[in-house]
Amino acid sequence: MCPEFVQSFLTGVAASGALTSCLKLVTKAAFEGSKDGLRKGALMFLAIFTFFEFLCVLLYAYMFAKLPIVNYHRPKAASEGSKTVSADLVAGGI
Repeated sequence: MCPEFVQSFLTGVAASGALTSCLKLVTKAAFEGSKDGLRKGALMFLAIFTFFEFLCVLLYAYMFAKLPIVNYHRPKAASEGSKTVSADLVAGGI
């Protein structure tokens, strides 16, 4: 595995962890410590992250294929035998 990929992956994991922690701190501070406040804070946290996940899926579906790096690597992967995800899973015995 190339070091750039590992570094990019770890950067993404660190960023998502920091974002999750910050959002949890904000929602915890925004509502009082009562049972009702904790429930509202948890629901707000889940609503924001559900929206964020939906946004990521949409960006992946519509923007990912247009990235120059993806357009560079897809033909290269296809020429090396990678045709589809399902074909790769079958080739891997999964």
